[in-house]
Amino acid sequence: MAIEVKIKYDGEMTEIHANDDKIEFSYLNGKGISQWFEKVEQSRFVWRGLPSEINKSLGCNGEDITYIFEGDSSSADKFYDCTKEEGIEDKNIRIIKDNGEMKYHKGKEQEESGNLDNAYQLYLKSADLGYLKAQLACARIAGERKNYSEQFKWYTLAKNEGDSEAQFNLGLCYEYGKGITKNLEEAIHWYTKSAEQDFAEAQFKLGVCYYNGKNISQSLKKGFEWFIKAAEQGHVEAQFNLGECYEYGNSIDKNLKEAIYWYTKSAEQGYVEAHSNLVRVQFELGKCYEYGDGVDKDLEEAIYWYTKSAEQGYVEAQFKLGECYEYYDGVYNNLEEAIYWYTKSAEQGHVEAQSNLARVQFELGKCYEYGDGVDKDLEEAIYWYTKSAEQGYVEAQFKLGECYEYYDGVYNNLEEAIYWYTKSAEQGHVEAQSNLARVQFELGKCYEYGDGVDKDLEEAIYWYAKVAEQGHVEAQFKLGECYEYDDGVDKDLEEAIHWYTQAANQGFAEAQFKLGLCYEDGNGINKKLKVAIYWYNKAAEQGNANAKDALLRLRKSDRTTIRSIALSIGAVFAGSRFLKK
Repeated sequence: MAIEVKIKYDGEMTEIHANDDKIEFSYLNGKGISQWFEKVEQSRFVWRGLPSEINKSLGCNGEDITYIFEGDSSSADKFYDCTKEEGIEDKNIRIIKDNGEMKYHKGKEQEESGNLDNAYQLYLKSADLGYLKAQLACARIAGERKNYSEQFKWYTLAKNEGDSEAQFNLGLCYEYGKGITKNLEEAIHWYTKSAEQDFAEAQFKLGVCYYNGKNISQSLKKGFEWFIKAAEQGHVEAQFNLGECYEYGNSIDKNLKEAIYWYTKSAEQGYVEAHSNLVRVQFELGKCYEYGDGVDKDLEEAIYWYTKSAEQGYVEAQFKLGECYEYYDGVYNNLEEAIYWYTKSAEQGHVEAQSNLARVQFELGKCYEYGDGVDKDLEEAIYWYTKSAEQGYVEAQFKLGECYEYYDGVYNNLEEAIYWYTKSAEQGHVEAQSNLARVQFELGKCYEYGDGVDKDLEEAIYWYAKVAEQGHVEAQFKLGECYEYDDGVDKDLEEAIHWYTQAANQGFAEAQFKLGLCYEDGNGINKKLKVAIYWYNKAAEQGNANAKDALLRLRKSDRTTIRSIALSIGAVFAGSRFLKK
């Protein structure tokens, strides 16, 4: 079985492994390489030399052992000489001379553990041996410590190795005058050197310089070309800049799909501004397809791009989707989808979306109420009317009033009807204003007669008064009766006369008859037979039987008096019809 014995040396033996198993030789601690191979015999201790001790430890004869030594050049040569003196063949010896790599990795371990000072010292030792990664690490730490001359020194040494990262950073030193006199031409030189080696950061930097004409003759074309190279390597800002080039047609034909491609690439790496631009361009591309701007008109494609943008929260796209689902025919006519997207847009403060949302909720309510394109469902209709009405949509408020007024069962609720009619009426809805008075009156009757509610005359009076003050003739008459007969209010004949008069003046026959009685009997008012006959005539002309009877009664009681009164007030009807011989 082949065995590899790995020995790591850094001024002293640091570790020794046989394959993956660590071997402990405490005797070797602090010993030089030559001493490893010397034989020592003491009273209780015997050291037969490193090869023999390894053979003994592993239980083999040494023929299958390969020695791998890692250390600096001088120590490696010494180890090689010692093994040869022991008779070990070259095929069993492998020397790995430390070019600084070991010290670099130790430095990296120290840095990762938070020991930056120790790390820097190890990086310096490694860098002095010419190890490129260590030189870059030294430059980085020197820069972080604002020791720019030291930083410049290490980048200069590293660029001599042709390292693209060092060349780029050297360009930065020259551009910003860090550790060296500012020299913009020299900066461009090193950016170019690095970019030509495909260092993405340098390609992007060079692209910016050409694009903006910074320290070099402006060339949008060259700037674009360097952006492409950097972007293809995943450089996030270059990808974003490419998106802008394609969006605005800078140095290249405008191409929104390409813009979206590069914005997407950049956004996927968390570039916030790219995400913002991405959703905007997706929206703009949707508009192109909707209206046929530069492309064939294609509503399906428009919806696709609007949706892409809307799903990422772009408010204008959400609003546009709402419009598409509201107004377009066929598969895209979907009021629930319209409501969904109007809601999304409205929640972000889009004023027009807020207005449209209420309207579409109302329209969807009508669909459910009348079974237009959906199964008839009053509960669902009420739901959508309410949604719309709560946002102040006047037609929905009026519709809700109608539903609560006319529908049976759980939805028959006059107080709710009044609430929504009032809301609508307050916005100037004429029909709502008319309905409101009627429903308030009906609710008053419900409370007066205990129809669907507990009988409550005070509540009845409340509703009669509400509507009577709006000129509702029946309510005025009802209110007059309540005050005359002590129904729900203290008897008040003057108030009764007031409301009878209000109703009578609007031509309500019952009120005219009642007013005639009051004037005939002096009930709540000075007795005036002439005025009584006037109101009886008014009521009788409308066919009121009680008024006719009253006039006949008066004729029989005193023909002469009645004739003179009738003639004096010009009551042709009374004189010609009721006073004939």
